[in-house]
Amino acid sequence: VTMNSLLLISIVGIVSATSDELLSVNVVIRHADRAASSGWATPESPTILFRGNGELTDDGIDNAFAQGKDFKERYVKTGFIDKRFLPTEVFVRASEVNRCLMSAASFTNALFKDTSKDHAVIPPIYTKEQANDPLLVPLLSCQDGWDDVIARFNLSSNVNVMQTSVVAMMQTMWPAACSTVNPALFDAIIAELPNKLINMPANYKSCAQGVHYLELLAGAGNSFNELRLKRVAGLLTNELLNNFAAVANCASVPCPGQPKMRIYYTHDVNVLALSHIFGILDKFNIYQKNGQKANFVDTNNCASGCSLSAITAAAAPRNHCSDSVRLNRSLIILVSDKHHERSSSKRTSNSSWDVDSVHLKKRGYHPLHKYWPGTRCGRSGVIPNCIVHMEQAGYVDFEGIFDNFPVTEIIKACCHTVEEMLADVMKMEEESGEQAHIMFVIDAEGLEYSKKLFDLAMKSMKALSDSLNFKLTMVRPRKIPTVERKEHPEKLDQLIVKAGNEHSMEFNLNEGDALRFHFTGNGNFGFTIVMKENEEDDDVLSMRQAYPFFPFVPGPLSVPIEDSVVAKEDGLYKVWFSNSKAWWSSLTIQHSFKGTVSYPDILLASSRVPSANSSLMECSHLTTSVYPLLMHCLFLISLIGVVAATSDELLSVNVVIRHAERPGQSGWATPESPTVFFRGNGELSDQGIDNAFTQGRDFKKRYVKSGFIDKRFLPTEVYVRSSSVNRCLMSAASFSNALFRETSKDHVIVPPIYTKDQTDDGLLVPLLSCSDGWNDVIARFNLTSGVNVQQQALLKLIQTSWPAGCAGINPSLIEAIVNELPNKKIKMPANYIACAEAAKPLVYDYATIGAGATPNFNALRLKRVAGLLTNELLNNFAAVSNCSTVPCPGQSKMRIYYTHDTNVVGISQVFGVLGSLGGVAPEFSSALVFETRRNANGTYVKIFLKNGHKANFVDTNNCATDCSLAAVTANSSMTSLDRLLQIKFNSSELAAILSDEKFDYLRAGRWMDDHILFSMQAVVLYVVTIFSIKHFMKDREPLKLQLPVLIWNFSIAILSGLCAAVMTEEYFESTFNKGFNASPLCSTRKEFFSGKNGFAVFVFLVARILAFSDTIFIVLRKQPLHFFHWYHHAFTLYISWFGYSGASPSSRHAIYFNAVVHTLLYSYFFLTTINIRPPKFIGRWIMMAEIIHFFFILYALIHLTYLAHVLKEPCQIEPYRLVITWFMDLSYLYLFIDYFVNNSKKQSKKVKKID
Repeated sequence: VTMNSLLLISIVGIVSATSDELLSVNVVIRHADRAASSGWATPESPTILFRGNGELTDDGIDNAFAQGKDFKERYVKTGFIDKRFLPTEVFVRASEVNRCLMSAASFTNALFKDTSKDHAVIPPIYTKEQANDPLLVPLLSCQDGWDDVIARFNLSSNVNVMQTSVVAMMQTMWPAACSTVNPALFDAIIAELPNKLINMPANYKSCAQGVHYLELLAGAGNSFNELRLKRVAGLLTNELLNNFAAVANCASVPCPGQPKMRIYYTHDVNVLALSHIFGILDKFNIYQKNGQKANFVDTNNCASGCSLSAITAAAAPRNHCSDSVRLNRSLIILVSDKHHERSSSKRTSNSSWDVDSVHLKKRGYHPLHKYWPGTRCGRSGVIPNCIVHMEQAGYVDFEGIFDNFPVTEIIKACCHTVEEMLADVMKMEEESGEQAHIMFVIDAEGLEYSKKLFDLAMKSMKALSDSLNFKLTMVRPRKIPTVERKEHPEKLDQLIVKAGNEHSMEFNLNEGDALRFHFTGNGNFGFTIVMKENEEDDDVLSMRQAYPFFPFVPGPLSVPIEDSVVAKEDGLYKVWFSNSKAWWSSLTIQHSFKGTVSYPDILLASSRVPSANSSLMECSHLTTSVYPLLMHCLFLISLIGVVAATSDELLSVNVVIRHAERPGQSGWATPESPTVFFRGNGELSDQGIDNAFTQGRDFKKRYVKSGFIDKRFLPTEVYVRSSSVNRCLMSAASFSNALFRETSKDHVIVPPIYTKDQTDDGLLVPLLSCSDGWNDVIARFNLTSGVNVQQQALLKLIQTSWPAGCAGINPSLIEAIVNELPNKKIKMPANYIACAEAAKPLVYDYATIGAGATPNFNALRLKRVAGLLTNELLNNFAAVSNCSTVPCPGQSKMRIYYTHDTNVVGISQVFGVLGSLGGVAPEFSSALVFETRRNANGTYVKIFLKNGHKANFVDTNNCATDCSLAAVTANSSMTSLDRLLQIKFNSSELAAILSDEKFDYLRAGRWMDDHILFSMQAVVLYVVTIFSIKHFMKDREPLKLQLPVLIWNFSIAILSGLCAAVMTEEYFESTFNKGFNASPLCSTRKEFFSGKNGFAVFVFLVARILAFSDTIFIVLRKQPLHFFHWYHHAFTLYISWFGYSGASPSSRHAIYFNAVVHTLLYSYFFLTTINIRPPKFIGRWIMMAEIIHFFFILYALIHLTYLAHVLKEPCQIEPYRLVITWFMDLSYLYLFIDYFVNNSKKQSKKVKKID
């Protein structure tokens, strides 16, 4: 099967006697040219095939494009497929192997026309993890189904049959033309032969035509094997037949819900197997196009009848696509359907016990079988499809078994019975095509109940059930002889594992070494042995299984567990004990673990760890001549590290990025919208493709042209992961395509884009469907139901917060308006444009509700949206930080995560940079960029925001406080309580804002947003402090503090006066020109919050925290402390900082008059401090001015509420801010009037008393 070879299946429906109609096309296609999986044919091969072994070459990209171009001629230019790409017409699915994903991108790129800006249109390419993709990845690792191969080549073992059979085939069938060629080079020669840049020797070329072993792997042709054939092509055959039937049963063309073209990118073995199944192995399938240079060749399958029924009937007997296929799928292939339940059986199957092939052994191979015979009787002669098993349980010495065999050996012996039953069922179902049954008869005569029998059934058998994930609780065979007792060693090490904890021991083993162990435990526990492929990996479940995984071993053990593990390869092996299910009981393990060396070579032995207490290499065998050399090496490494630490070095880049432009999920803003956004609702537009490319080009300038990333694309350097939503996949393709240079034939290079099904992708698809975690939203909007809360919240938001600028516009259009606005081809009405601007706070509010971000913080929702991605980012940072070299082996330099706006908001919240968004939802293509860097002080993470394709890389100033890796990790991992207890104040950023030549309101708003929590902390500290001081001063003399108070009053009076003076011009000019009852209440934020006026506002509000000193002086001088005094200071600080970034123009009245009154008030205080006593009526007038100022604000609030909610004017204030402001003003008004009245009464009484 040549590169780019494919099977093309066209479904044709008869329209009339003289014409026919094409209904659908299914394409099964092999990836394009690649390097060999291992080894090189010539010395120059690694340079030419620079992406590495097994990876797609530039030739491959060009050839896949050429193949796609031929398909464009046949199906696009004829009008069968739209040249612009419509998601409803074309479906692309690829194996997750890099070469398949990249081939699919190049092939489909050729099918469709570029955008108007000449950018490639790459359809979404769906994929699954290799381990869970039996549809397109050949399943060749199973050890059964190779009997014919074992017999053919007289193999002695069924372990790794695929590899040993290929070696045997080479030995027995090695062609004469290859006599001078090393068989180890064969794969490299075949793979590299098509590449014209490689100077292949003549004998290599002739040899490449001589050996064919794909039939053997596929179970096809002369090497036919039904089980292997089903595993390679069974599921894909079923899918193809279902595709044929779906369009055949449809009354219309195109068929709704059915793509016209389905493309499956896979491997040579799969293509060959399908050719066998559809009966045209000699030519391949239906239409065969064998390589990019070949023509479409009719396989002539219609000569003997190619009706749909004939094709289905011809395919079905060859692979038995019935219940047996589904059985294989559920038991062998798709173990990940419920990963948490099925994972243990998969791990056990892959362990040293070799469970999948244990039924092939003759019973009696295990010593326990002598005491517990088999139960199989045979097939029932009465009940159809039934296999009978019988056990004479009363004659089995269960007590002797339990006393003398470890639980693991009992389970190992029982596996034979279980696997034998499974194999019999599968065989019967294959033969009959119907479901088979087991009848298990237990003869309980003579069986006496005992505690040990109960433990055997409910503990040992439960351990078997948990390990294999079978829901079994049954006892077994007939009694024969009693079990012989044996002695066990007494000297064992002791290990104590506390309740709820785990413990592990590590051993360095070389291939062939055996780890022998003997242990017992005093309680229930978990146990396994794994091989660590990554030293930093601590997740036992993700490691390679060397011994079966037992989440539950019943204890206490009356018989110690004795066994051994032989290392299949060099590595660090980890012995794991778990006491995680215990609540209070510690687990005591008495154990002995000893490694035995399979090779006497002392050099190999030196790398082993004989002790369980250490994972370090024993180096006592090093000679004195080696020791100085080692010291020199360490010195040089240290020196290099010192030199590197003196500079700021970029280690890695992680990018979390939103998809590009799309229309709304439903509805259209204008009549021409469906034409402009021709792909449909929610799908990426051509402008989105262009803008994603522009965003990628900016990243190219920053990271590729600087030399950090190779311009040719190397899979070891760049990793791209995307949500499987179409717009994300297409955006990722356009963005990453812009990063790299094109091939020599001007074809784009699209890196492999990995993805997962939406329903299983907690990393990049926001998890918003859970019914819990919405209590705050339900309470806020007074919802009556906890079902579909997010949608209910949106409706309530629209009802309560519908902007006045959107008056007269149907709320159902808001999403369409906001999302279509960036597209220049849409002629948006002026009121729609104004509405989109006015609705930004509402859209942001909605995004933060979904993300659980401030001001709608909810820890549970935030974890669901951003938790997994946060963990992955932190692991990425740590991995490169712990690496001594750059680039770090096994770690990508750049990781790109394409996701949605909710996720971007959630990640911004987690890493403390939400304020950088400026109170609006992330733009299309907005990107959070995490640069992991290293300098003399260590590793740190700097965060940038590039908010859209037109934006620059903006420093979020996360480094203004502490952005060391430890600080970033700690901050992102903190609970809400932790955050509340950690005080952060960014003084350097505040100084930069105040000293900037041109005041930046947005930057100031970000600072305020970042310090809302600080304002709450300051208020709590303020209240605690003043009452603590008051208590402290209770029995002490008051302090005079004449000078500090004088300086304080003078400073505040001057500061307030200057701020009021600066604000006066703008305030009265606005009021005169626009009227008090018009625009000043609802004008744009720029008129009051920008320029010198904005600077004065910001300074005045920041200075509110200094006003706390006022109260400190009062309690130190033991003057009366009134509630209204400290309440007013505390609430004013919080509401000022909390509301600043919203920049509601209506707050202009409160801010301006507050500054004026403060100027008068503190001037009065200053005069009294220097013993100048103004007339008493001055103090009363100032107090009245304060009250009048609150009435003034009250009038403004009434008018504002009327304008915003009755007249629907665009007043730019969120409802909750309006409610808080109402509460603040009414409470202040009441407290100040109450104080004024009571004070007046006291003054009146004093006058009367004097009289």
